Amino acid sequence: GGIIYGYNLETGDLWSLTNGFDPAISPDGSTVVFVRDGGETGLYLIDIGGGNERRIFERPALSSPKWSTDGQWIIFTRNDEGVECYLINDRQCMLPDEFNKRFPMGAPSEIPLVTEYQYKLAAVDANGGSYHDVASLNSARAADWGDAGIVYQSSAGIQITGDDEGATTQTVTFDNLNPYFYDPDLQPGGGQIVFRRKGAAQTGLWVVSTDGSGLHALT
Repeated sequence: GGIIYGYNLETGDLWSLTNGFDPAISPDGSTVVFVRDGGETGLYLIDIGGGNERRIFERPALSSPKWSTDGQWIIFTRNDEGVECYLINDRQCMLPDEFNKRFPMGAPSEIPLVTEYQYKLAAVDANGGSYHDVASLNSARAADWGDAGIVYQSSAGIQITGDDEGATTQTVTFDNLNPYFYDPDLQPGGGQIVFRRKGAAQTGLWVVSTDGSGLHALT
């Protein structure tokens, strides 16, 4: 982390708020949520002017908080749980049951058993209560919460899910030959998603509808 700043687009005023990382402004513009790690780990709120800082939720390994459209909830990524698996390559870690079926004579010495930490989505209310996990893949990062649902990046491309009971995560767009999709954001009041996509020579901005149609590059 580092110093979190506020900037007024109309006046050009710049001011420092506090220390932390991954800040996000509430829909009404009054409050900033951010993460702090180390000995003071957790989710924090601070007024946009820089006062009234308070920790609302204490838990390690949090990132990327975002507000719901009504400002009542905050979604974030947590990666404080891991599973033991065999590291096949930099993109595949195989669970022991599947691994033992493939290698019944035992693990080759060059394939280590490691703990792979998973990235999951969770939410709390603006007071830090009512904690619950949100339906997502185990590689969920950088979620955004809009009228159309909750979108996030994953190892399987851009996904969309919901916070209602029985919600399931669905793929919006993915390309197995070029699986680098980052930082999705939902259009306010609309049904489009803007995100970063890595190409062979550069990273560009792309847009896609929440139903997966209309995929095209902006830059």
